Amino acid sequence: MNKHTQQQGFTLIEMLVVIAIIVLLTAILVPSVNGALQSAKSTKCKANLRQIGLGFTLYSMENGGKLPFQQRDGSTTWHTEVAPYLEGYDNGDYYNLALQDRRPPGVYACPTSRNTVRPGNYADYGMNYLVNDHGQTQSFPQRMIEEIPSDVILLADSINCSRRLSIYQSDAALDGRHRKGTVNVLFNGGSVGSGTIATLYTDVSGDRRTQAPWGWSSRRE
Repeated sequence: MNKHTQQQGFTLIEMLVVIAIIVLLTAILVPSVNGALQSAKSTKCKANLRQIGLGFTLYSMENGGKLPFQQRDGSTTWHTEVAPYLEGYDNGDYYNLALQDRRPPGVYACPTSRNTVRPGNYADYGMNYLVNDHGQTQSFPQRMIEEIPSDVILLADSINCSRRLSIYQSDAALDGRHRKGTVNVLFNGGSVGSGTIATLYTDVSGDRRTQAPWGWSSRRE
């Protein structure tokens, strides 16, 4: 009887030890797995930006070295201008592929974005307001790609799928959707990086219109 009781007590201890190990491993592994998943999504987002950046380059090569306007007219935005040069948009019609109020397909959708349903069919990325914004009013010339320094932001994660990033907003419409609140950014030179809203915008002192990463000193109105 005593032997049987001792065996039951030993089995219970073993069970408690196993449970404790499982709890400990879960506490260690779950954050690691979540971190790996978030990292993978962020990497895919950066790959999207690189591909869109290539689309901008191809557009400029076929349009006299010019960059597309952020919005040329009521129905033609940078999305529609660059779409023909992107994989998965073979017919060149962004509006047929990205249905109204629905998440756009392909590289225009960031896997980390929480904007699964949105007003309008814009991408999860916005274009720098200071780069070719006013096509519809023709108040700005259509800029050449070489006019803009390579360290100036071209595209970045935008909040609420805003098609543009404006320095005149409190956070420039940036969306810190990745780990530690970081934003993925495509620069005019084709490189892709990341940073917090603070490092990319809030902590930029002086006139943002005349310095990287938003503007440049020779910028003309």
